[in-house]
Amino acid sequence: MKVLVLDIGSYSIKALYFEKSYSGHKLLSFSNTIIPDDSKLSASERILEAIRVMKSEQKYEPAETVLIYPSEKTTTRFFTLPFKDNKRISMALPLEIEEQMPFELEDILYEWQVVEYLDKGSRVFVTVTRKEDFNSYMELLKNAGIEPDVVTTGTDALFSLGSFLKLGKEIIEVEQDGKSQKQIESHPVVIIDMGSTKTNVVLSRNGIPEYARVINYGGEHITKKIMEYYDLPYQQAETSKIDVGYIILDGDTSNYTKEQISFSTILKEASDLVIRDINQTLASYRSEKKDHISRCFLAGAGWQTRNFKEYMIQELKLNIQPLEFHQSIGIKLPFSGTPDELKFCNTIGYFLRYAGKTPLKGLNFKKEKGSSSSGDASEFVRLFRPTIRNFIIAFVFFMFYLFAHSMLLNRIQERYNVDVEQKLKEAFPDKDKRAQKNLLDNYPKIVREARTRLKSQKALLEGSSVKEGSSLSVLSSLSANIDQSNKVDFVDLDIQKSELKSAKFYTPNKETADNLIKGLELSKVFKDIKVKEGKTTANGVELELSSLYKEDGNK
Repeated sequence: MKVLVLDIGSYSIKALYFEKSYSGHKLLSFSNTIIPDDSKLSASERILEAIRVMKSEQKYEPAETVLIYPSEKTTTRFFTLPFKDNKRISMALPLEIEEQMPFELEDILYEWQVVEYLDKGSRVFVTVTRKEDFNSYMELLKNAGIEPDVVTTGTDALFSLGSFLKLGKEIIEVEQDGKSQKQIESHPVVIIDMGSTKTNVVLSRNGIPEYARVINYGGEHITKKIMEYYDLPYQQAETSKIDVGYIILDGDTSNYTKEQISFSTILKEASDLVIRDINQTLASYRSEKKDHISRCFLAGAGWQTRNFKEYMIQELKLNIQPLEFHQSIGIKLPFSGTPDELKFCNTIGYFLRYAGKTPLKGLNFKKEKGSSSSGDASEFVRLFRPTIRNFIIAFVFFMFYLFAHSMLLNRIQERYNVDVEQKLKEAFPDKDKRAQKNLLDNYPKIVREARTRLKSQKALLEGSSVKEGSSLSVLSSLSANIDQSNKVDFVDLDIQKSELKSAKFYTPNKETADNLIKGLELSKVFKDIKVKEGKTTANGVELELSSLYKEDGNK
């Protein structure tokens, strides 16, 4: 699915286009379309013209469009509430907001997200805008053919970027037990996004938002001061600010012309208004949090006057540097290392949140009515999509394993049934095929049949009568008619029902063999006795005997 992120400022429209899939997210393109400076057109008409130019230059086919709503149209607050449950937070927030907003609740829209869970409660970040401003802006975009699915803010995007980068961590050396050891320490840091007409200031510690403010001045304020003093058109004043402007710092003893000193004074006076409000914001934070600010990072394009950063360092007495993020996110932009890179901080911040690389759930003023606040199910699924994908893969492999295991068990069962059937035929040769099949299909019948056979064998061994004509009767009669004083060694017997097919045995001598045959004949139990004499071996005389068993012989 392709997603288009739009950051519509007062000077240009920044667009980030990316594609998301189950395998990850891929950035496709960036664009920065300048809003025309045409005094004949209203502000809305200039934005519409810039969107038209952007669409003609870029081929976007997004399935979802995200709008970064102008921060100057919003106000923000942090609330600390004594509970963590989202439903209770939703019920309590209107009362908290009503006390601090100069508008009636029915006249405003507000969105919130939990930024930190405390031991006994939570810190909630709330963004408020007037319904009238929001609806007018949505109507403007609709006229341009843009209907966003998600509406967030620049402040929210910067929080996501700061959360991902986890700015403010530093390694310090401490003395412990007389030894110097290194440890990580976290300090609050500030990101200053200075645009054309506004300056966004956000503070965070270890990626957790702590403070936010929107200052309604930016680089355009400096440009207008140049326009007024030198009576220049806007574009010429903007060019001179960036290409010619130079702020002379305290202690700089170089030889400057009066014109250079004058231009520097104008730049300082215009910049002081922005720096003053930034300083007041930082002082307010220090007073509330009782903590010092470690570092400051610059974003945006409104501060691109030579020595402006150094002038801020001089006035704010902070370690200030441009914000670098492309190395951390593993993406090299076409303009990496140039000031243009910093124009896309808001769009990159939202991209990181959408890609699930930050725990912040973000804001969306376009949520459907009745849906839960920022932490709805779709955001949860998006955040944990890699885990869900891995679970699905594991489930598929598990089902394949079950199928293969079942197939293997079926084959083993089939082979087992064949073996059992063979054993049944050997154990019960007197049963017909149908009876054997019934035994195979009914385990209790096998048990009963085996018990009956064992009972019959036990009765025979104990001298009890058994059914005449059985194989066991033949064996019993043969044993009873052998003189116990004669040594006879039977090595092979083949008895089938009432017939003694063959009996191979050894006797010590021919006389013993003759006595055995005579005893069998006199018993009147066997008839048609046939004897085949074999060779004499170390075991004795080898004889083979066959006969029919007389069923009435035992009566």
